[in-house]
Amino acid sequence: MDTPWPSSPFQPGDLVASRYRITGLLGRGANGLTYEAQPLTASEAPSPVALKALSFKAMSNWKSLELFEREAAALRTLSHPAVPRYIDFFDVDVKGDQVFVLVQRKAPGKALQEWLNEGRRFTTEQVAATFRQLLEVLDYLASLNPPVLHRDVKPSNVILDIDGKEPRLSLVDFGGVNAGMRSGTLGSTMVGTFGYMAPEQYGGGGDVRSDLYAAAATVLYMFTGQPPASLPQKRLKMDIESVIPEREQLKLGNIYTVVQKLLEPAPEDRYDSPRAALDALLATHDSQEGGDLRDSGVAGELLALGSSLASEDAASLSRAFRAIGTPQDVGGGPLELLTGWAGRRIRKRKPAGTKVTVDRDRANRLLKITVPPDGISGEVLSKGAFTVAWTGFTAFWTVGVLTGGAPLVFSLFSIPFWAAGVRMAKSTLEQITGLTTLVISFGGGKKEVFYFGLASKRAFGRQDFVEGDARDLDQAMINTEMYVNGEPVTQLVLQEGTRRYIMGRGLQVVEQEWLRDEINDFLQPRRRW
Repeated sequence: MDTPWPSSPFQPGDLVASRYRITGLLGRGANGLTYEAQPLTASEAPSPVALKALSFKAMSNWKSLELFEREAAALRTLSHPAVPRYIDFFDVDVKGDQVFVLVQRKAPGKALQEWLNEGRRFTTEQVAATFRQLLEVLDYLASLNPPVLHRDVKPSNVILDIDGKEPRLSLVDFGGVNAGMRSGTLGSTMVGTFGYMAPEQYGGGGDVRSDLYAAAATVLYMFTGQPPASLPQKRLKMDIESVIPEREQLKLGNIYTVVQKLLEPAPEDRYDSPRAALDALLATHDSQEGGDLRDSGVAGELLALGSSLASEDAASLSRAFRAIGTPQDVGGGPLELLTGWAGRRIRKRKPAGTKVTVDRDRANRLLKITVPPDGISGEVLSKGAFTVAWTGFTAFWTVGVLTGGAPLVFSLFSIPFWAAGVRMAKSTLEQITGLTTLVISFGGGKKEVFYFGLASKRAFGRQDFVEGDARDLDQAMINTEMYVNGEPVTQLVLQEGTRRYIMGRGLQVVEQEWLRDEINDFLQPRRRW
């Protein structure tokens, strides 16, 4: 008589260990079959359980049993809402075969792989909630001592219950678990699934960052509907930019940014821990609908400066900029509204020796330029000495004209020289103490905020702050302000329609040219606005 489940040690209706009645087959894995069963004991009924079975006869080597026992031992110590509770582990004799059995609570819902096979499409909010919960459970596993590595995170091992307001996630099948593996350690067995395995796992190695890679690949499948193994590659990395349009990248926001970083082939280029990845994800997707936004970081600084942004827009922009880095304790007042962010990769090679920083997010929606003060340096001292000499000579000439009996009109010829001296003095002081920050957002933030702000600390403590719509920006250019001894004194100018904003006084020409090219390169794709 044919059995409904060939090569299965159990059949529908079978009673296992006199405690569990088999009611269905949940799945087949490399390390056994998983059944749905109904407990018969009063303490466990009526909640169904997942019963995972490993047949001794079906084992190809002793490693299978070792991994199965390791899974049971690890699950016995775990306690997290997203990990179905361990119930029992035992072995039974079935028709001349010894079958090892692991029993857990059955996770509600269906495997993400099943949802995807059925053509299910998920909203951005559902993807964000799933990603958050997956990182939370990985953070819990990594926090244990020693840490627990799942090593086979993939859609078939992520169970989703989508009946509620947001998906409820469970992580199952710890058959590849390895507790206590040190970073860079090579194992004796390669564990994982093609398309979700981090490159370092192919050599039997890996650490917590390997699970993060797999988590990102799982979420990528969730919002593209394409298995990661089918995606094109560029420089040994999944080329997700070629399959996800820019509009969709903007819609996904920080989900896209975090996934892209976690899919870096080199582990050191990913986030160091699930907590770091989770913080980066929540930086954009956390809700700040209530409360006083004047206490919410960058949003509070913008509002303190008298920004015209609505409170919710300022908060959205604040959260988007947290994706670039982590706030530092820079102190000071409102001038430092956008400073203190740990930068991301600089897009172009910057001039050697410059202190200026240029930061962009990977979706090319946010740009931040910081021009810090130089402080006292040999160059500044030389420039200051020249300024003093210039001003002294101008004063001597002016006094000589006024006291020498020459017509008063001759003294007017000194006005351009006085103006040049004042400009050089201001430039020198700004080079010593000035601080300039430019931020441009093209749709950055959950609310698609189009914004630019330029904050400058000038000489004698004066502060300037201008802002507007980023879509009104035209270009950056270098203008010659004046000539001193035949040498041009240049400045970087940001053009907004008929208005012009000066930044970068005191910078060398090579720095100004670099910043001009960076700004124009960033603005170029946006000219369609």
